[in-house]
Amino acid sequence: MISKEQIDIYINKTISGLHYVRLVKNEQGKMKGFLLIDNNNKPILDVYLYIKRCIMLGAAFNTFKRYIYDLMHFYDFMLINNLSPRSITINHLNNFAGVYLRIVDKTFTARDPLERSMLKSIPIRKVYESSKTVDISWQGPDAFALNAIQRMLSSVKEYFRFLVESNKVSQAQYDSLFFRNSAIYILKASKVPFRKNETTPIEYSQVFQPDEMKTIFEYLQRSKENPCSKLYFYLLRITGMRESDPRRLRFSSVGKKKNDAGTITYDFTSLKADIMLIDPKEKIWRIQIKYHPDDPIDLALKRRKERYVEFSDKLGQFEFLMTRALIYRETVMRRNDKNHPYLLVGRSGNRLLSRNMSVLFNKVLHQCGLEKRTGRSQLVLHSFRHTFASNWIKRINQGLKKDIELHLLSKILGHASYKYTLEQYCHFFEEDYRTILKRMEHVQFNDSSAYRVE
Repeated sequence: MISKEQIDIYINKTISGLHYVRLVKNEQGKMKGFLLIDNNNKPILDVYLYIKRCIMLGAAFNTFKRYIYDLMHFYDFMLINNLSPRSITINHLNNFAGVYLRIVDKTFTARDPLERSMLKSIPIRKVYESSKTVDISWQGPDAFALNAIQRMLSSVKEYFRFLVESNKVSQAQYDSLFFRNSAIYILKASKVPFRKNETTPIEYSQVFQPDEMKTIFEYLQRSKENPCSKLYFYLLRITGMRESDPRRLRFSSVGKKKNDAGTITYDFTSLKADIMLIDPKEKIWRIQIKYHPDDPIDLALKRRKERYVEFSDKLGQFEFLMTRALIYRETVMRRNDKNHPYLLVGRSGNRLLSRNMSVLFNKVLHQCGLEKRTGRSQLVLHSFRHTFASNWIKRINQGLKKDIELHLLSKILGHASYKYTLEQYCHFFEEDYRTILKRMEHVQFNDSSAYRVE
């Protein structure tokens, strides 16, 4: 329970603005990163250097985006309480997690970030402004989710680790805050409910049903959508790649010619790209998922872990889509005077963007009568990856070399270990549960000493 005095400190406090996050673009207008800006409209240098290091170490775009917004709220807390990183104590962290993050209105961030630098009072959840009681639920549309508070503490901990390495705070201070006081300990001391960090298994609702997948690709086949977008969805379906991986693929050149009918054909054995035809006879293709230092931040390769994915194209569906995409790419690149290495492009000749593909995906779902399958815990672009994994597991369940198959699936998905793959998709193995029980009964009682039912 929060005391009335603790709440009143924040409700009655007059401030001169809070921090906000600014999107940074390069000279070509491409997204380059984020800056945390203080209430005097000056960037926080330490946060900039920290995020820069996260990018260099291969942090995914959404990961360091969360970092900077988490640190925005922590810097707000320090500003309001006239603190600096050097003066933070464990009591301050308890107050940050148990009081400040409980009563501040997180939805204000989404309206107008620049407006935060001109605030005269702290945006407080309305439930605290109007209520005389302080025993109020953690839940609510304007409240921070409990797992978000736990994540924020972890973000602050990693940031302080960076400050120690940069000699901005002492090792002794870091140890007093985090060595014996984990995020969970701080949550306990702050009376914040928490859950242990565990891999969240994928829900069945996040996986395509066979008829849904069939409906979607039948629609794409007859639609007039961009051929590169069609190839993008197809690659997600047959490879299990992350949604950014096909957009990262680069193209250099390929031999082409026209047949007697004037149709353009390609010699894919001469293809120079991140996609290669490695066995023309068996129609085996390989996709190289590479790290490129000059990739935009939304294409940052997770942990910089390079890998390759192979697939069979006996029916020629990929080759057909690839041919159409290359013809389209050449046309729009020439028309819009574009020159970049990315294989998949949009109508303007620019590379495909995540937000545009998400919008198109939801449009396709609506066109296919699957509008109820959109939204959180339903179908998203990442569902292609989940479906690929679940289909692979169904095949594993029917085979004998399960350990080998699981290790191979983990390698294809680019997971840190096969144990993570198992934890994330564990319930898809439950189809084997009863079969295992029957086998165990057979093994345990297949001898003369077993009891017999008369």
